[in-house]
Amino acid sequence: MLAMMARWAIGFITGPLAAIAFLVFAIASLLLSVLLALLLVKVRGLPALAGMLCGTGAAGLALLARANAICEITYAGCGGPNFTTAVATAFGLLIVGVGLTFAQYIGTRARVSI
Repeated sequence: MLAMMARWAIGFITGPLAAIAFLVFAIASLLLSVLLALLLVKVRGLPALAGMLCGTGAAGLALLARANAICEITYAGCGGPNFTTAVATAFGLLIVGVGLTFAQYIGTRARVSI
Protein backbone atom coordinates (compact mmCIF):
# COMPACT_ATOMS: atom_id res chain seq x y z
CA MET A 1 0.00 0.00 0.00
CA LEU A 2 2.81 2.39 0.90
CA ALA A 3 4.57 1.64 -2.40
CA MET A 4 1.40 2.50 -4.31
CA MET A 5 1.16 5.83 -2.47
CA ALA A 6 4.79 6.63 -3.29
CA ARG A 7 4.26 5.88 -6.98
CA TRP A 8 1.07 7.98 -6.96
CA ALA A 9 2.95 10.88 -5.32
CA ILE A 10 5.65 10.78 -8.00
CA GLY A 11 2.94 11.06 -10.64
CA PHE A 12 1.18 13.84 -8.74
CA ILE A 13 4.41 15.88 -8.63
CA THR A 14 4.87 15.58 -12.40
CA GLY A 15 1.25 16.64 -13.05
CA PRO A 16 1.68 20.37 -12.35
CA LEU A 17 4.79 20.37 -14.52
CA ALA A 18 2.71 18.99 -17.37
CA ALA A 19 -0.03 21.58 -16.76
CA ILE A 20 2.40 24.50 -16.73
CA ALA A 21 4.19 23.19 -19.81
CA PHE A 22 0.86 22.90 -21.61
CA LEU A 23 0.01 26.52 -20.85
CA VAL A 24 3.41 27.65 -22.12
CA PHE A 25 4.05 25.38 -25.09
CA ALA A 26 0.54 24.12 -25.98
CA ILE A 27 0.60 21.32 -28.58
CA ALA A 28 4.30 20.44 -28.26
CA SER A 29 3.90 19.88 -24.53
CA LEU A 30 0.79 17.78 -25.10
CA LEU A 31 2.94 15.30 -27.01
CA LEU A 32 5.60 15.53 -24.32
CA SER A 33 2.98 14.91 -21.62
CA VAL A 34 1.73 11.81 -23.41
CA LEU A 35 5.30 10.51 -23.67
CA LEU A 36 5.84 11.29 -19.98
CA ALA A 37 2.63 9.46 -19.09
CA LEU A 38 3.72 6.41 -21.07
CA LEU A 39 7.11 6.50 -19.37
CA LEU A 40 5.48 6.78 -15.93
CA VAL A 41 3.24 3.79 -16.65
CA LYS A 42 6.20 1.73 -17.82
CA VAL A 43 8.47 2.64 -14.89
CA ARG A 44 6.04 3.18 -11.98
CA GLY A 45 2.75 1.63 -13.12
CA LEU A 46 -0.83 2.86 -13.17
CA PRO A 47 -0.74 4.57 -9.76
CA ALA A 48 1.80 7.05 -11.17
CA LEU A 49 -0.45 7.75 -14.13
CA ALA A 50 -3.40 8.29 -11.79
CA GLY A 51 -1.32 10.72 -9.74
CA MET A 52 -0.19 12.55 -12.87
CA LEU A 53 -3.78 12.95 -14.06
CA CYS A 54 -4.88 14.23 -10.64
CA GLY A 55 -1.92 16.61 -10.46
CA THR A 56 -2.44 17.92 -13.98
CA GLY A 57 -6.17 18.48 -13.43
CA ALA A 58 -5.74 20.13 -10.04
CA ALA A 59 -2.90 22.37 -11.21
CA GLY A 60 -4.80 23.30 -14.36
CA LEU A 61 -7.87 24.29 -12.33
CA ALA A 62 -5.73 26.26 -9.88
CA LEU A 63 -3.89 28.15 -12.64
CA LEU A 64 -7.10 28.96 -14.49
CA ALA A 65 -8.81 30.11 -11.27
CA ARG A 66 -5.83 32.32 -10.45
CA ALA A 67 -5.82 33.87 -13.92
CA ASN A 68 -9.53 34.58 -13.67
CA ALA A 69 -9.16 36.05 -10.16
CA ILE A 70 -6.35 38.36 -11.24
CA CYS A 71 -8.42 39.53 -14.17
CA GLU A 72 -11.34 40.30 -11.85
CA ILE A 73 -9.19 42.13 -9.28
CA THR A 74 -7.36 44.47 -11.65
CA TYR A 75 -10.46 46.00 -13.27
CA ALA A 76 -8.19 47.14 -16.06
CA GLY A 77 -10.52 46.20 -18.86
CA CYS A 78 -9.28 42.66 -18.68
CA GLY A 79 -11.09 40.56 -21.20
CA GLY A 80 -9.77 37.08 -20.70
CA PRO A 81 -10.52 34.30 -23.14
CA ASN A 82 -13.31 31.83 -22.60
CA PHE A 83 -11.93 29.24 -20.16
CA THR A 84 -14.85 26.82 -20.44
CA THR A 85 -13.03 24.21 -22.54
CA ALA A 86 -9.86 24.43 -20.47
CA VAL A 87 -11.78 24.12 -17.20
CA ALA A 88 -13.78 21.16 -18.54
CA THR A 89 -10.58 19.47 -19.69
CA ALA A 90 -8.81 20.04 -16.36
CA PHE A 91 -11.86 18.85 -14.42
CA GLY A 92 -12.11 15.79 -16.67
CA LEU A 93 -8.46 14.93 -16.07
CA LEU A 94 -9.00 15.29 -12.33
CA ILE A 95 -12.09 13.03 -12.40
CA VAL A 96 -10.33 10.36 -14.49
CA GLY A 97 -7.33 10.52 -12.16
CA VAL A 98 -9.49 10.15 -9.06
CA GLY A 99 -11.38 7.25 -10.67
CA LEU A 100 -8.15 5.50 -11.63
CA THR A 101 -6.75 6.10 -8.14
CA PHE A 102 -9.89 4.63 -6.57
CA ALA A 103 -9.73 1.60 -8.88
CA GLN A 104 -6.06 1.04 -7.98
CA TYR A 105 -6.87 1.39 -4.28
CA ILE A 106 -9.72 -1.14 -4.46
CA GLY A 107 -7.52 -3.55 -6.41
CA THR A 108 -4.70 -3.23 -3.88
CA ARG A 109 -7.05 -3.69 -0.93
CA ALA A 110 -8.55 -6.80 -2.57
CA ARG A 111 -5.08 -8.34 -3.07
CA VAL A 112 -4.00 -7.51 0.49
CA SER A 113 -7.10 -9.04 2.06
CA ILE A 114 -6.69 -12.35 0.21
